Amino acid sequence: MSSGMKAPTGKPTSIDGAVIQSDGDAGLLLGKDGGASQSDIANPGHCSAAWRHGTRALMFLLLGCAMFALLLVGAQLTYRASLPHSASLDAVVEEVAPMKESPKQEVAPMRKDPKLWPSLFCFALMQPEGPEVALMKSHYDKRAGVFACNDQAVFCHGGNTTIVAVDGGMFKTKFISKVAMKKGNVAIPGQMTNSWLNVELFKKVFDAMLEDGRFWMYDWVVKVDPDAVFFPDRLRKHVQPLTSHEGPGNYYIRNCGSNPWIHLMGAIEVFSKPAMQKYFNEKWKCESKLPWGGWGEDYYMEHCMDLLGIPYVNDFKQLGQSGCEYAPCTDSWRVAFHPFKTPESWWQCWDRSTGKY
Repeated sequence: MSSGMKAPTGKPTSIDGAVIQSDGDAGLLLGKDGGASQSDIANPGHCSAAWRHGTRALMFLLLGCAMFALLLVGAQLTYRASLPHSASLDAVVEEVAPMKESPKQEVAPMRKDPKLWPSLFCFALMQPEGPEVALMKSHYDKRAGVFACNDQAVFCHGGNTTIVAVDGGMFKTKFISKVAMKKGNVAIPGQMTNSWLNVELFKKVFDAMLEDGRFWMYDWVVKVDPDAVFFPDRLRKHVQPLTSHEGPGNYYIRNCGSNPWIHLMGAIEVFSKPAMQKYFNEKWKCESKLPWGGWGEDYYMEHCMDLLGIPYVNDFKQLGQSGCEYAPCTDSWRVAFHPFKTPESWWQCWDRSTGKY
């Protein structure tokens, strides 16, 4: 057939053993060998039946495989259920930290005896053995001395002890680590006392008081020696003119006027709370600028207060002590008398001052 001729529309035409559906709808070109025969094309119902049978067989095969897979999964789950329980065979277990008990909330300290005004926080330093143990016990037995202040702390040098009163009350001291000390000699240049060179020790005591922190609740801070016969109720009367109901001014009190070398005797030292705040904020100036190596603690505190610009108030009727402002125990205005180193002598002075005999 020449290239310019067209096959009649709708009739099959044979070209080299092939059949062409020339109406433009099928466009099927098959080879001689193994292709679809003319009878296949002429009988489409025969092909549809074969296709339906093949599809049905494939569906049965797939359903069989699915059932087999389900049987395998069920057998695997049954096997695993029979095993001892472990963390997991097929899952990740999240570990949860054990619940911890919430720490008990510490009860904030309360200001004691607010009706006793001006309020006093008093502290003393004692040795863990020797006469001061008996002295402090006798004070606690009758709640006298520092134990008659609004609140108090007793520090113990190089040890610790619990003071037990005759009524069963117990008072625990606060530990201060041991500090090696020696006595001074005023004949040696730079040494200002023949007593103990104890500045380093009392620096630790003041730092321990700061850590304790209770003194911030009170108007005045009072350091008292164990062998000083001390009347807190009288001190309140002495400092009342210096204390408004908003608190005291910024003062420390000098108690010795007759000694040209020292005006603050360590038997009793009285500082207002603002003075203590100034001291703790700037005490590094005293520690670095003052030549305190040959000094006693009271001499150091006087010069530290002055260096920091803290004003002083003179009260030379506060302390009765030989070598400074002597006064007999019968003086009922004096706040403290010093020294009385045994319980017997201490209470004799107390009784005389209170008019018992």
